[in-house]
Amino acid sequence: MASGRVLDEVLDEAAGTRILTCSYKQFSQLTLLLDVHLPAHTESSDALPILIWYHGGGLLQDDRRNVAPHLKASVARSDCIVVSVDYRLAPQIPVDEIVSDCIDALEFAYTNLSLILEQEDRFTRGDPSRIVIAGGSAGGYLALLTASSAPAHIQPSIKACLAIYPITDPFGPFFTSSHDLHVPYDTKQLAPFIDPHGQVMSGNDQAGLRGKMYFYMLEHANLATLLDVEGSAKRAGRSFRVQEEFKQRGLADTLPAIYMIHGDADRAVGVDQAHVVRDVLVARRRAQQARGLKADQFKYVEVPGADHLFDKDPKETMADMYTFMQHALAGIDVTPESADSKNATTTFTDTAVSQSTPIKATSYTSSVASSSDDDYSDLSDQDDRYSADRHWHQSMQELGTLANLILLPYLGKYFGRQFAFWSWAKWVTWRYPGVHVDVDKTTNRVTGAIVAGMSSLG
Repeated sequence: MASGRVLDEVLDEAAGTRILTCSYKQFSQLTLLLDVHLPAHTESSDALPILIWYHGGGLLQDDRRNVAPHLKASVARSDCIVVSVDYRLAPQIPVDEIVSDCIDALEFAYTNLSLILEQEDRFTRGDPSRIVIAGGSAGGYLALLTASSAPAHIQPSIKACLAIYPITDPFGPFFTSSHDLHVPYDTKQLAPFIDPHGQVMSGNDQAGLRGKMYFYMLEHANLATLLDVEGSAKRAGRSFRVQEEFKQRGLADTLPAIYMIHGDADRAVGVDQAHVVRDVLVARRRAQQARGLKADQFKYVEVPGADHLFDKDPKETMADMYTFMQHALAGIDVTPESADSKNATTTFTDTAVSQSTPIKATSYTSSVASSSDDDYSDLSDQDDRYSADRHWHQSMQELGTLANLILLPYLGKYFGRQFAFWSWAKWVTWRYPGVHVDVDKTTNRVTGAIVAGMSSLG
């Protein structure tokens, strides 16, 4: 790890921010940098939450200077401190090592940022107990992967994850199909950047040749190959497919509050990349609620007609996202009721997913510009019908519980233990959707003993 000393300081009067550039990780021929964006003028003495920002570019190009106007505005109004991170780029570096860079940057900010600010800025303080991890496109991919795999001592401090039009699955249909966005490039000129044994870089001039790597990847449909996802999965013991990692996560192990936003006309990252994660989060939340566990908090917003990079428009404030962030930082439940969709069908076991099946879920659409700061009601058109149906279903479940307690002893007494167990298993599966009761010998004996004991009382 590098010393963390401040290498540069820039005042951006137009944005109302100050930028401190620090080193956070050192290699023999490369130093990784991050930019700390601070309010240029602040009257508040409160410690500000820390937002870690991972830039986009498919993990193939771009750098920490890729910061949208809405992020700078959030700093200027003292909503947060933004830490924008460089990481080593693929294909020279595989995705498992890129995620390692991102986790090291998170660790650096958590451990060292307060000390750096104390030495360099006597007006602004950071609060390492309130961290938000965020990113756009490939940066959203890194944010989701990092938020779900952060070191145990940092996890309680991560209050939210904000993913803007994120990549989520390099093996998904969008990235295994060719897309020509009609941006000219010369493959021969890109050859040094395509070569996995080429020079390791952590950024590039956007106008330079490497800035065409994403278009090369889209046309050749080879993101997973460029990131070496299969090799990374073997080395790291994880899939690097966000929806699969969320499926494998134990239900008792809640995720940070997650906000995802995606345009339904995105040509650079298909909106289906967001859908697969949204649907898994819907199913996880339902399964957690069925077991009486603390449920994941999340919100998904789909912007009609929006293409990639829509948030780079200076007029786009992303007000809904920042309201979500502030609520998550304050510990306010931020999940719309529509996230508890009754149509989600993925099946979970007590600790992880046992089966992956097609998931149907309500598609929530919302215009960012029209979102109310305080409105976290259901985004679905079926709110009233769903609420009434859910109330009826809960009433029937309570009635079923009472009937089961009364009838179970008599079933065991007059029809035998096997029939009683079968009835009990069917009821549990209905009462707690997604729970499977296996008829093995041990469970059968235990249940038989319980039924026999209750039958003797009956």
